[in-house]
Amino acid sequence: MPHRVRGADPSRGVGILVGQSPNNIVEHNEIHDLYYTGISLGWTYGYGRSLATHNTVASNHVWNIGQGVLSDMGGIYNLGNARGTVIRGNHVHDVVSAVYGGWGIYLDEGSCEVLVEGNLVHDMEASPFTNITAATT
Repeated sequence: MPHRVRGADPSRGVGILVGQSPNNIVEHNEIHDLYYTGISLGWTYGYGRSLATHNTVASNHVWNIGQGVLSDMGGIYNLGNARGTVIRGNHVHDVVSAVYGGWGIYLDEGSCEVLVEGNLVHDMEASPFTNITAATT
């Protein structure tokens, strides 16, 4: 059954946050009207040990994120090693930051071992996809 996460006042938080937790499935959600990130995974800065592994983010609709209020965010965001994580079949659009960022799918510092495939990403202030200083394996 689809779930809807819509921004409230104040809507400066994350729509769905998966912190240090493995084996989660985030799918069939409608996430919109937020000033920050739609779906966020991880929160281990750099390449250190992370418990946020083997997560799946699939078939979500994420839109109207950022709205020109905050920066350094994306429709779907990952921070740190996320071994076995899959980001697949999502529709992300209309992401606008205040100063910088505003990416559709944002793999931040240390993100590695993540499979990103089959997503429809359009109408971003920045690029549809970014991979900031990720390790190559």
